Parts: sequence; C-alpha cells; structure tokens
Amino acid sequence: MSWDFERPTLPTSPTTTPPPWPLFVMLLLANGWFLRPQVFDHRGGEFTVPRRLRNAGIRLVFFAAFWIAAVWLLPIWVVALGSTVWFVKVLPGIRAVHAGFQNIAPGDEPN
Repeated sequence: MSWDFERPTLPTSPTTTPPPWPLFVMLLLANGWFLRPQVFDHRGGEFTVPRRLRNAGIRLVFFAAFWIAAVWLLPIWVVALGSTVWFVKVLPGIRAVHAGFQNIAPGDEPN
C-alpha cells in the first residue's frame, strides 16, 4: 500500500487586496471604541472576526456622522479643540500599530 499524497500548494499572492492603511487604522480604532486601536483577534465567544469588522464599520459611519454634526452645530473652536484632544489621545496607539505591522512600501528593505 502506497501513501503518496500530493502536497497542497499555497497561493503565492493574496486572494483579496487589503484595505488602504488609513481605513485599516480607523477600523482598528473603531473596534476599540475610538479610544485606542484594538486588533480583530480570534478569541472565541459570540463575536467572530467578520462580525467585529462589520460592527467597526458601523461605528465608523456613526463616528463620521458625529463629527459632521459637531461641525455643523458647534462653534468651530470647540470642534477643533475636541478633535485635537482626541488625536493626541489616540496618536500613541496609532504609532504602535504602525510600528507593529511594519508598513513597508514595495521595494523597500525592512529594518
């Protein structure tokens, strides 16, 4: 009896293209309720990764609507102050995500 099995071949290129980097970072922020980036991990429970991704997309829409309403209803200095404080709060997390994923342009050498 012969046990000759063919080894499966792995695809050499991804089947889907990743989202643009700014959108990916905003989805990570949405997954962390816009307080810190939170990765889409594979821990079990009731929420799967596609469901978490869908929820983050919904949160992102409401986040954008909130800022549009704020610009429309509040004085611009209040919105500018709020957005600056928020950006300073989340910037360390964004930098950590950028460093952790090593976002390297094609053709560049990693460090």
